Amino acid sequence: MKRLLPFAAAAFACAFAPAAVAGKEDVAGYTAQRSALAASLPVKIVVLDTRVRPQIGLAHRAIADEKPRAPDLRAAALGAALGGGLLPALAIAGAERQKFHNRARDAFAPIKASGCDLRIDPSLPKAVSDAVRRSAWGASTPIETVFADGRGVDRAIEQGAPRQVVSLSSSLAPDMNALVTTAQIQAYAQTEGASRWQREPVWRDELIVVSDLVEIPSKTQADVDRLAEQERARYQATGNAEKIRKLNAQGGGDRFDRKLALEAQRQHERNMEEALAGIWPLEVEKRMRADAWSANDCARMREAIDQAGLDLGRMLDALYAQQLPPRLEREAKPVSGDANGRHPHPLPGGIYVYRADHDQIPLGYRQDLLRVDD
Repeated sequence: MKRLLPFAAAAFACAFAPAAVAGKEDVAGYTAQRSALAASLPVKIVVLDTRVRPQIGLAHRAIADEKPRAPDLRAAALGAALGGGLLPALAIAGAERQKFHNRARDAFAPIKASGCDLRIDPSLPKAVSDAVRRSAWGASTPIETVFADGRGVDRAIEQGAPRQVVSLSSSLAPDMNALVTTAQIQAYAQTEGASRWQREPVWRDELIVVSDLVEIPSKTQADVDRLAEQERARYQATGNAEKIRKLNAQGGGDRFDRKLALEAQRQHERNMEEALAGIWPLEVEKRMRADAWSANDCARMREAIDQAGLDLGRMLDALYAQQLPPRLEREAKPVSGDANGRHPHPLPGGIYVYRADHDQIPLGYRQDLLRVDD
């Protein structure tokens, strides 16, 4: 059994880890003292996913004090590995990931069907290139846009040359209530004492933009009454209540028929409980938000992508002019500013997020996305 544990641990890592993981160590960010070096580095803008994708909402990368919202299934999988071996652990991991995958696919389906899984180019790469040109060092710096098409950054561009890499992605938060756009900036150059400069960045910054939230109307008593009446009519049309009466009159009847009838009755009870509740179920909220993203020829999605480009440009301007709030190291605590409305918030680890105050959109699921072909 002990020999299986390393393999189980590897299986857990594959099953639950995001597609990419930031380095564990702190890397300093861009400073004005590096402007001459920045001017010498060609800028590679890497579009990781050309279209907006939904976040699956399972694999979580810790950011600041944000906690994963999904239940921690590593413990259950590890228990299965200890008690029954590797295969039960893999089954738990695989089944849970498939469940989250299916939920993300179903919630995103109306957006994809309406053609509102819009491309993020050329607007977001243009926002980056324009900010580079506005900077004190970037007037004549070579800029190239590369499309990763599902590949990692390391496979999308050549790794052996000096470069400044800006990787871009935009994805919908797990609850479909905001578009989250990320620009990770990493510079690679041969500097004194940097023996592994091809793969270890000289500076690294991470900029995140969270769109305005998609609000949905609260559930009213009229909604409750309508949904309850619809469910009663649906169940009556199945004839299941009459079937149960007949089975009872027969002393239980056929065991298989009774099992099916009781399950249909339990489903009706669950549907009624959901209909009579004072709030929308989460999956219903997701569908309503998907409809909002798709309405009016994708107007809200287009607005969110445009907003991401403007806010990203503002953050890059502030970064290159050294006007962002003080950078927080990895072990620092998040701080609250006095500004109101949308503005850059510093987070530990050299991360900045442009969003409204009190915005609770999770940021840790941005690297675990539904593939384009799903």
